[in-house]
Amino acid sequence: MTAGDDTAVTTEVADAKPVALSSLCACLVVIHDATKEHLRRRVDLRKKSMLIGRDKATDLVLERAKISRKHARIESGERGTVIIDEGSTNGTLVNDQRLEPATPYVLRTGDQINIGGIVLKYLNGHDIESQYQEEIYQLTEYDTLTGLRSRRHFDDALPREVTRCHRYGRPLSLLMLDIDRFKQVNDTWGHDGGDEVLRAVAQCVLATVESNGVCARFGGEEMAIVLPETTLAQAAVIAERVRRAVESATILLGEQAVPVTVSIGCAEWLDSEDDKSLTKRSDERLYQAKRAGRNRVCC
Repeated sequence: MTAGDDTAVTTEVADAKPVALSSLCACLVVIHDATKEHLRRRVDLRKKSMLIGRDKATDLVLERAKISRKHARIESGERGTVIIDEGSTNGTLVNDQRLEPATPYVLRTGDQINIGGIVLKYLNGHDIESQYQEEIYQLTEYDTLTGLRSRRHFDDALPREVTRCHRYGRPLSLLMLDIDRFKQVNDTWGHDGGDEVLRAVAQCVLATVESNGVCARFGGEEMAIVLPETTLAQAAVIAERVRRAVESATILLGEQAVPVTVSIGCAEWLDSEDDKSLTKRSDERLYQAKRAGRNRVCC
């Protein structure tokens, strides 16, 4: 990219239309896009050489501010499928490692390619239908940024647990968690920094809750934890462990440690209550914790 190569900002991904699953060629599947509209889109790698960039003349047009006009190239040959960075301004990452310009990298199935914030997963041509279906399942059930369960999974799981409580009279609790002052993180470190904080907090949640509950990304920086067979008193203990784990975690953005805290609201299922009412009460406790000064648990 030259000094005169000005940057255009749009949100369109072109030339990446889904095709029949019966095709057995290698492909790319979009697994992360901040706009959400292009998730699950599949790009078949039928051509021996595919140029990716935001120039309208490239084979795969990705119009993003951080993508160069001619950003990267994917080629198929005797050594397999390789990706080559074309000297882009912001670089091409494979599995979070930046590629050296003009140096081919041999792709293996499952490799994740980050081009200007759009993440594509490479799938080879072996049993492509089952791989693709599995990828769609993962995108539906899991949040690709944090590794937590998806909002869709949460919306399915909580009503099931509430139905079980109605039937058997067993305890059920719900935690709603929100990262404190997350807007300041985005304003200071940009959305890439915000993504790193989200991933780090999610790992604290998963490591603390383990197999005791269903941990999901509810939306934005808010997370939900469904705790079957858990009373309010037990849920409060788990919530406090999560709060302490996040507060004590070392989260690095660049070389600087960034202090991060969370506020958590807890509610236990009440007899004859539905899932929406339980979510609302837990959310109310969360905002009560926010109003009380943040970095605390409110039950």
